[in-house]
Amino acid sequence: MKVLGSMRALRLALSASLALALAATLAAQLAYAAELWREYSTKAGGFSVLFPGEPKIKFDPATLDGVASHEYLVQSGPIVYDVSYDQYSPGTLSARSKSHVLGLARDRLVAGQPVRLLADTLVQAGTEVGREVIFQEADGYTQTYRLYVMGDRLYQTIAGGPAGSELDPDVKRFEDSFRLLEPPPPAQPAKIEAPKTPAAATPVPTPPPAQAPAK
Repeated sequence: MKVLGSMRALRLALSASLALALAATLAAQLAYAAELWREYSTKAGGFSVLFPGEPKIKFDPATLDGVASHEYLVQSGPIVYDVSYDQYSPGTLSARSKSHVLGLARDRLVAGQPVRLLADTLVQAGTEVGREVIFQEADGYTQTYRLYVMGDRLYQTIAGGPAGSELDPDVKRFEDSFRLLEPPPPAQPAKIEAPKTPAAATPVPTPPPAQAPAK
């Protein structure tokens, strides 16, 4: 009986030690993962966001329809974090209401596509109102989009991963951290000063004619 009791106590002690080791390892992994998250801000891109690493940047110049695309992407484990924006020609988006543009962008993502719509709601990034669209493909791959409009730019924050990734706390951290920066003031045309008219020269008095010497 004493031997059995000692073995049972040993197993309990080993189980407790293993649980503590696993907890310490998990805590270290979580702390390391938290350290990877950094704010990324770009004045040219007009946004800031938290990324779990340094993003890879891709630029596609304007196509025939006048749309230039910019993309900032980080993959962490099975989840891809992406911020992209499309720059349209002046007046293409800004001449329409934001709700109309967001509705068109939402339809482009899911209308007529073989996906299952999981969510379609309004969201807010700072003072800007956007639209969140979450959908799942046939193989379970799930994408969380948030769409925003600023002037003639359409911004998209995207987190894609396996089924259930839309509930991952890191996905929420990424999506909730996005902010649009204040657009820079429009460039003022340089003032061109008219050339100054030179002041009239002071006339030099004409000396009197020389007189002939008296005889």
